[in-house]
Amino acid sequence: MQITSGIISAARDGDETAQAAIVTHFMPKIRFFASVHVPGVEKEDLQQEGLVALFRAIDRWDSAGTASFETYAVCCIRNGIRDACDRALRKKHLPLNTAVETPEDICSPGPEEQALHAERYRAVVRTLHTRLTPLEKRVLVAHLNGLHHGEIAQRLGINCKSVENALGRVRAKLKNDRDLE
Repeated sequence: MQITSGIISAARDGDETAQAAIVTHFMPKIRFFASVHVPGVEKEDLQQEGLVALFRAIDRWDSAGTASFETYAVCCIRNGIRDACDRALRKKHLPLNTAVETPEDICSPGPEEQALHAERYRAVVRTLHTRLTPLEKRVLVAHLNGLHHGEIAQRLGINCKSVENALGRVRAKLKNDRDLE
């Protein structure tokens, strides 16, 4: 959809349909720019900053200027999100961004939950030992140790497709086992 100066004018005047059309058009860009990882900042907060910047762009864009609204809005969104990241990374926020939960902040599970978790753990281990082939076990262990498919294939002397197939079978067996509960 093309964002025209008429839609922008309507959005400035409070037309919710025009505002929704503009937000819908720019939301993929907002999500893209907000996908950065910044300690102490949630992705949703960055998306909110992008939306605020978009609405600011709607209010401030001058149709007589040289930049199209698309260019101007993307620049505002990117800068708004970047500024939010910069604010979060300032040293004055360091204690908040590096805080560690204290024991009273951590909600520990009750005895029933612990028993359920222990039973689920035993069921998964049982499945791993009884239903996985030796190759599937070796591939799973290597995968859980952080190796990529190519590294696993090289270490086990198999091709990447065999690694992918083995991991797919492991997922299916674990999923099937979970479905039986």
